Amino acid sequence: MLGVFLSVALQEPAPTKWADNSHVMHWQGAPYMPIGLRIDGTEEQIKQAISSGVKDVIIDLPSTGTGWKKSFEMLDAAGIRYSISFNNPAPSAEVLRVEPEAYRIPNLQYIYDLNLTIAGAKRARALLVSQRTSLVRQDDIIDVVDGKLRVKNTREYNVPHTLLIYPVVDDLETPDYWEGFDSYRDQVLRSFKENPPGPGFRGLINPFGRIPNDLSRESHFVPTSRFFQMELETYLREKYGNIQTAMRAWDIRASDVSTFADLSKLVPLWAESRGLGQIWNTASNRLISSEPTSSNAWTDIQSVIASSANRRYERLVQVLETQIKVPVIQDWNGWGSAYEDQKTNLDGVGATVTADSIINVMNGVARPLSTVRRGTGSQFTWATDVRLPAEGSFDLAQISRVSHDMGMRGWFFRCSNAEQMAQVASLANLNTLDAEGGLPNILYYPEAARGVAFPTVIAPNTWWLPGPGRGEVIDYGDGIEGYSYQDRREDFIAMWASSQPVQTKLRLMNPETWVYAPLGGGEIETKIRKNDVELTVTPQPIIFRNPREVPVPMPTWEITSTMVAGIVTKFKDIVDSNGTELFRLSDYTKSFDRTPGDAYIALRKQWREVAIKAAPFVWIQAERAEDNAFSATRMIQGASGNKVLMVRAPLAGQINSYQAKYTLGRSTVPSLDLWVSGRIPAHLRHLVDFQTAGKSYKITGPPVSFYGDGLEWYHVGRVEMAREGESELVIDFPAGQHEEFLVDVVMLSRDDFAPTGPQPPMGWLLQALSEGG
Repeated sequence: MLGVFLSVALQEPAPTKWADNSHVMHWQGAPYMPIGLRIDGTEEQIKQAISSGVKDVIIDLPSTGTGWKKSFEMLDAAGIRYSISFNNPAPSAEVLRVEPEAYRIPNLQYIYDLNLTIAGAKRARALLVSQRTSLVRQDDIIDVVDGKLRVKNTREYNVPHTLLIYPVVDDLETPDYWEGFDSYRDQVLRSFKENPPGPGFRGLINPFGRIPNDLSRESHFVPTSRFFQMELETYLREKYGNIQTAMRAWDIRASDVSTFADLSKLVPLWAESRGLGQIWNTASNRLISSEPTSSNAWTDIQSVIASSANRRYERLVQVLETQIKVPVIQDWNGWGSAYEDQKTNLDGVGATVTADSIINVMNGVARPLSTVRRGTGSQFTWATDVRLPAEGSFDLAQISRVSHDMGMRGWFFRCSNAEQMAQVASLANLNTLDAEGGLPNILYYPEAARGVAFPTVIAPNTWWLPGPGRGEVIDYGDGIEGYSYQDRREDFIAMWASSQPVQTKLRLMNPETWVYAPLGGGEIETKIRKNDVELTVTPQPIIFRNPREVPVPMPTWEITSTMVAGIVTKFKDIVDSNGTELFRLSDYTKSFDRTPGDAYIALRKQWREVAIKAAPFVWIQAERAEDNAFSATRMIQGASGNKVLMVRAPLAGQINSYQAKYTLGRSTVPSLDLWVSGRIPAHLRHLVDFQTAGKSYKITGPPVSFYGDGLEWYHVGRVEMAREGESELVIDFPAGQHEEFLVDVVMLSRDDFAPTGPQPPMGWLLQALSEGG
């Protein structure tokens, strides 16, 4: 029977979309904007929801159908409208993880017998590689028994070696869009067939279960699935046409690779900035030389993973929509998920919100709203999981009102007690929000601009929301802020005054050809000369459409040039002993008339670099650790220098921790105030240790000064410096953790330090330059 049921499901067309351009769900011709509860699918929770008086719930249930019948009967009997959210993880895929920055043990030189823990692993390829020549000394494929990998070496070497491990694991972070997908789909359809919902059924949330992350980041893994290999084979054939062209694109020459089927079984052994310039032929177990910087291998593999995952997910959505006759919704979990596809079958996008402050509420709904507003379809947005802390008082009306003004059209609160549930019921009964009220205008900003831009009202009926587009903060100096943004539909630079209006002159080549106006339209009073325009920059952003370069405020250019020259002159022995910096300054000045935007950006970068060298504090780019053999450098939007130190240390066993070491130099004071910026998981912060002068320190409080793509500052506290010789700082990270630690900047200061994103403090500079000597 299921085969017939599935056949019909695959043939019937998908139903009409459930929302229109107002981005509100419609049920039987009327707008449906629910305010209700998010509950677990237990009898106790259902009874509490019924007793509270609410009429709308999202209920967490397993996709297997367990507990469905009883839950539906109770909810339908009480006249409650309900949506189902699958609370089980998505089925996990078997993959070969290529993370040489994580699965590695450096500095091995002697006989060893290691017992390492790799959770979920089945087998692994272990390569012992010379750190000097990259020569592979030992190569074994080893079974992993009960999560334990035993690696032995019976030889001693004159130089250090690194053990690289490439495990095959059942990976909970990677959903199985291949072999396990069809059986999961059949199981879900069977659950609905055997446990049909009643008249209160309104929606299905997370149809593939909990998906831990999206595919927007460059994860380095290769599914072992034969289905995946077939898809990769087809992709390569269509892209390259013949095997010789494909092999050149992958930068390989090998006698045992002669077909696209052979090519589909190859796995690159490098990732991030680590690993071997080798490709593993998993069919023959041979290693094939390749140059990572010129090989398209990872680009092709990642393209196929993302496209096949989104295509199969969308097919699941289409089948379910056809059969269950309610909208299908996916909770937002990153910029790379299926809801970002312009042809998505999804009807709505959900938001998970921590409601301990109105700021966190706005941050929680901002990205799902951005996804829906940038799309061309008619999706709606619900706050599917508004998490109320157990203690404290919360203005539920403000939470719903503010997020409604942003565009949210449904709220489900996860409550800790009966009193909170009663408050939700009262809010629903008194609801005066307009379901089909006008939506606000949106100005998007890139994740790199987080800190200077954030979800808020910036003009009448206009909100700032983040977007997945490219862009960066533009350093305009005191009084003016701005950023660039570019995606498939937008290309602009935004500029505004940080407080009071600023009258300035902008250098623009051919200014009469530029298109710019205040946000929301209108005109700007200007005076245009040959390559300049005089105007007033106000707190309401000016939008430069399709810019050809960065507009340059001339006063900032002149001040920066003067300050760079002053720093180089006053601190010559420290910052410019060989005259390089003066040459750079001269070069930027000469090129300013030809390419003012490029020259300006280069000059501001030079200003920061020379100022940091001369500063009365220590400012270290974390990726420049003297010992970071266990980690890698990662490019990340909005970081200082757009790079961070990435630490991921899943190996456990005989390894307790991994360290990054920094030389701080000689200190003239006994103690300094230590700050670190980056992204450290909240539940692991207490395990990160900071060591200097024989003492250990921990992060002392919550993060502050959020900036860039998820980065923030952490205060460690006052730390003692070495009394003699140079001080050293060691950051000790715990082993056995699968989550990433990102570290951007290490900062030590004599005085109080107020972090402002990735920018070092510059208040000392004017005073230093004004002093004689």
